[in-house]
Amino acid sequence: MLAIHPSGLSLEDIPTSSAILGVSLANPTFAGPSLPPLLDWATLHFGEVVILFGDYLERHNVPSADPTVAASAAMQKANHLRAYIERCVSRFPSGRFSFQSAYDLMRQELFAKAYTTLIQHYEADSPFQETVLSDVNEYIERKPRVLGTEKDEMVRRSVAYILEELALFSLLTEQGHRVQIYPGRHLRVFTALASQRLHTPLTGLNQLICIDVQVGH
Repeated sequence: MLAIHPSGLSLEDIPTSSAILGVSLANPTFAGPSLPPLLDWATLHFGEVVILFGDYLERHNVPSADPTVAASAAMQKANHLRAYIERCVSRFPSGRFSFQSAYDLMRQELFAKAYTTLIQHYEADSPFQETVLSDVNEYIERKPRVLGTEKDEMVRRSVAYILEELALFSLLTEQGHRVQIYPGRHLRVFTALASQRLHTPLTGLNQLICIDVQVGH
């Protein structure tokens, strides 16, 4: 099953040269038997698939008040998952997949500029802020509260996660990778941007095409 944003588009309308597959460490699809059919589907429809590992993003989800401990735990978890994904990718011809790390991209000056722009936009644009917070609140309602963690802190971390994620995708869209595929449902802020209900000062984000993909094993 597929859901394409903006609605009204079909796969025949979408650029097929490349797509981004964002890896969320919390999504079980990436660690289990549903990943190979997802990769099969992606290579059937796109010439190149850029796999973006949300490794350093995951630190926001680690229940530690020590940023160094949280970052180390996130990277360790990501490296374990990446090893499995690389094994799954190894059966495809060279060039069909490339890998990008959130950690590496976030060390670039372009990322810092994009992230700062999004923070300012978040503070100034009420519809954008409200959409991000709706995603955050839905996530927090699903996630068990960690003992000793205040809700305000969870909101702060989750907002930072989403804005960092958006900044990362803005860098890749500027490289010409407009299509984003994800196993499951995209965040509201992504689909709202793709559907032109929201806009940001980052041009690439305003050109996103998001595809929700449901694959089974």
